[in-house]
Amino acid sequence: EDVKSEVTESILEESAKDISEREELKIIGQAKLTDTREEESETICTLEVEVIPKVELKKYTGFNLKRVVPSVSGEEIEAALNSLQEQQAEFVPKETVEKGDYLLIDYTVEGEKKPTEYNLVMTEKLLDTFGGLLGAHPGETRKLEVHFPEELQGEKKGKTEQAEITVKEIKRKVLPKANDEFAATIGNYKTIKELKEKIRESIQKEKEESSARRLREDAVAALIEANPFELPPSLIEAEAEKRAETMVKSGYIKEEQKELFQEQSKEHIASRLKGDILLARIAEKEKIEPPEDRVEERVNQLAKSYKIEPNKLFAELSKTGELERIEEDVKLEEALNFVIENSNVEEITEEKPKEEK
Repeated sequence: EDVKSEVTESILEESAKDISEREELKIIGQAKLTDTREEESETICTLEVEVIPKVELKKYTGFNLKRVVPSVSGEEIEAALNSLQEQQAEFVPKETVEKGDYLLIDYTVEGEKKPTEYNLVMTEKLLDTFGGLLGAHPGETRKLEVHFPEELQGEKKGKTEQAEITVKEIKRKVLPKANDEFAATIGNYKTIKELKEKIRESIQKEKEESSARRLREDAVAALIEANPFELPPSLIEAEAEKRAETMVKSGYIKEEQKELFQEQSKEHIASRLKGDILLARIAEKEKIEPPEDRVEERVNQLAKSYKIEPNKLFAELSKTGELERIEEDVKLEEALNFVIENSNVEEITEEKPKEEK
């Protein structure tokens, strides 16, 4: 019975492959045997297969698209500079608790003997809860009625309790001055002006990449809207399951979150698949091929991230068939470039936030 099953499966696979090549169909999953009948000396089999639909392109040029031309404000540069200062901040011990200080405390609920150690930052929000510690010194113990706000996460949310609190450490966060000396500690920068210029360039590059990504997303969305078609549910299901499995294995989600993630990702996956199918059809119609230098560039990027010699990685990718996938990805990107280049792209200057006077 097992041998018969294996033979049947092999025949089905070969038959489906023949049909796929003859009819130029892309089959999804395995073929199903739905009917068999005898006619004279032949056995007639009926196979059921799901295929990626053939799409007749209605429109793929002439879309009205928008591209944001980004700019970088002084506020954005200062915010990024402040973030670098925060990373090199020092925590200096002090003798009296004030707003903004960093505390290490022992917290004992009334009626309990064992204290719990906590780190506190005396922010504006926490002053309503621990404001009674203002003015305290290291080693000082105070009895307070502590009310935990409703928006607090955890078991103490919304609770009010009597507690004995001992202040163990008080520290103030001190940021380094944004000067030439600070710039030298960040990298090979001689002046703070040079560092700020590098920050501006970095933000500009990030914004330009984001703008280009948004333009490409909008172009794909316009393409899908202009050429509506339905995908086999099994294809979306299979891709969603594969994506969820990858997320679990990578540790981004837990096993118990897999089913919910799978369901929530279906809409996004369907859009991506539709976009890929349409772009593949455009590439076919316009005879677009992946440029060798773009493929080589992609392999070099992978080699750099994996710390492997490009030639060695190229040979490995060719052997495993992954190179074909990279070539296909590059081809789809070129097809999308064709759509954008043959559309009406309006450039919009990014609105700058109002600078503080």
